[in-house]
Amino acid sequence: MTNKVIPFFKSLINSYGQVLFTNNKYASLFILIATFFDPQTGFSGLLALIVAQLFAFILDLPKHLTHSGLFGFNALLVGLGLGNFYQFSNWFPFWIIGSAFLCLIVSVWVYNLFSQKGLPFLSLPFLITFWIVELAANKNIYLLPNTDSIYLLNRLFDAGGQTLLNSVYTFKYHFPELVSGFISDLGSLFFQRNILAGIPLAIALIISSRISFLLAVIGYSFGYIISTALGVEHLFFTTGIGFNFILISIALGGFFVVPDKVALFTLPFIALITSFLGFGLISFFQKLDLMVYSLPFTVVVWMILVMYRYTKIKGLNLVTIQQYSPEKHLFDFQNYITRFSNVMPIPVSLPIWGEWFVSQAHDGNITHKGDWKEAWDFVLIDNEKRTYKLPGASVEDYYCYNKPVVSPADGYIENIIDGITDNAIGDTDLNKNWGNSIIIKHAFGLYTQLSHIKSGSYYNYIGDYVRAGQIIATCGSSGRSPEPHLHFQVQTTPHLGSKTISYSLSNYLIKLSNNQFKYVASGIPKMGELVSRLQTNLMLSTTFSFEVGTKISSKFSINSQKTEEFTWFVLANENDKKYIWCEKTDSFAWFEKSDCVTFFTSFTGDKNGPLYLLFLSLYRVIHGYYSQINIVDDISRSYLPYSTQNWIKEFIAPILKLKGLKYSSTHFEIDSELKTTKVIKFIRIGVLGRQPILSTEMIVGVNKISFPKINFKKNQYALVCDIY
Repeated sequence: MTNKVIPFFKSLINSYGQVLFTNNKYASLFILIATFFDPQTGFSGLLALIVAQLFAFILDLPKHLTHSGLFGFNALLVGLGLGNFYQFSNWFPFWIIGSAFLCLIVSVWVYNLFSQKGLPFLSLPFLITFWIVELAANKNIYLLPNTDSIYLLNRLFDAGGQTLLNSVYTFKYHFPELVSGFISDLGSLFFQRNILAGIPLAIALIISSRISFLLAVIGYSFGYIISTALGVEHLFFTTGIGFNFILISIALGGFFVVPDKVALFTLPFIALITSFLGFGLISFFQKLDLMVYSLPFTVVVWMILVMYRYTKIKGLNLVTIQQYSPEKHLFDFQNYITRFSNVMPIPVSLPIWGEWFVSQAHDGNITHKGDWKEAWDFVLIDNEKRTYKLPGASVEDYYCYNKPVVSPADGYIENIIDGITDNAIGDTDLNKNWGNSIIIKHAFGLYTQLSHIKSGSYYNYIGDYVRAGQIIATCGSSGRSPEPHLHFQVQTTPHLGSKTISYSLSNYLIKLSNNQFKYVASGIPKMGELVSRLQTNLMLSTTFSFEVGTKISSKFSINSQKTEEFTWFVLANENDKKYIWCEKTDSFAWFEKSDCVTFFTSFTGDKNGPLYLLFLSLYRVIHGYYSQINIVDDISRSYLPYSTQNWIKEFIAPILKLKGLKYSSTHFEIDSELKTTKVIKFIRIGVLGRQPILSTEMIVGVNKISFPKINFKKNQYALVCDIY
């Protein structure tokens, strides 16, 4: 029974939040309270919502839609409108029940139509239902107009006497009309245009999102300025159209569009469109004896979203994963750009094993010019940085000669050029410039070319499928090659010597002067760097594989108190996006992985639970052990513990980029290089130059991950995960 009752009550709370684009439960409670400034209006709205959600649960509509309140908020608005406009009577509950059920049916119908186009249905179900109800009510003798809502002064006096009246008038007449109008129009969104209802709604808006509040103020201000310029200022404050500017600015400034400078720049132009459309619709609907309500908001948002699909304005980005928070949309988008802007759709790795020296990189000073500037030359060197052992007179003296060349990615052998003999040292073959070469097709429009191969050293034939890291040939010195080296380039066509393209290589290491390594998730190797492929450790690779169907049993404690057990499952959605799911807290940790690295991309759910701590601690892990290597990554600010200071900063976040978190993981102990059974890492998370927000020691064993002490948010946690 509890499994059904709790989700039902949560769906009611979520429905209130949906009206102001939030799923924050505290903000939703403030909205609920605001609707009961007029008890009759509030009760009618709640009753209609309960009826609609009951039918949604009985009809077993999709749970993610009913639980989120997406099928309920339109019925809530219909109920609020009925309670505000009409008197309670014996027949009134039947109007509420009928209208709520009709609104649910319309919501499902409209959702089906618009979801196919990738558009939100917004408040269209409310508009259709309420207009139908209004037209029907005009012919009904048992449904009488509610005159109580007209005489606001009497209701205020009855509720709080002269003191309450004075307080309201002090606010209304001692503050600018724009301020009192903004707060009152927030109330009119819920059919209660007054300051007392608007104040808790303004508080709800700030609680849910500082950026949303900023956008609401900006949008309302632009609406006021444009209305004044058009000479219809009186309509702006008397028709209730003001809340349309508020909703449009939130929707197109931070809810459906990533909030940044470009999104802010578009708001005055959108407000201008809204003014012409809104006031035009008001004139038209007056002839039908109907009000426009939220129609301008609905139409403008649809038009702009459709237009944005075709625009290529730099900096204007639509939200791809709806998180009901402009802050999360902004911070996660910035984090995505930082982490993955140069990550290629198909990972291409170094075509060598071991540590090779980049003797020539992009825009090299010898041959990498013009159409062939995005290429690399690799050689092997010794401690004196010589490429050969003495005397260096023959190709066999060169360290890289006859060394394995591997496939940089999965693909099919497109072409092989063979039979060209190696040059004597110092000589070149300009007639057969590329020498022996192999071209591999990795995808349509993506090929790699490896040149100056040793004649007769190929392991495969044209048409063979090769895997990343598989040996395909050995290094030689054929073609334009005065000494043995490997030429490597990425291109879009299968032809020998095609024009090169700039393409970042994935998961490689740079050896530093102190003999330690720097890990590069994606980048362009530079001339003079000593680079190598990331070598995997079998135990680490197995433990962090997280194959779909895997079960993880975890034990979790806070400050050495009672240990709580959790069971997690590794699953994948219809798009094969993988995640770890905690049934107990309904939390999701989304991740991606390759043969040599596992990294998390996003988290939703309980930020006080163990899965969240696992998400942070395993944010990026490589499947190999390198002593003292430091793995660094960027974490979105949306995963910061909230504080008042963060709230203040979030008001300016669309204008000034705020610092995110830095993840840092260091290997500092392994029990055996030959047969690894345990690896110890140290992890820190925080803003650079400050005390870490999270720090922990992670012990990785065979199918086991342990965190003896996780210091986070002034508490000490312990977490042990067994992987099955």
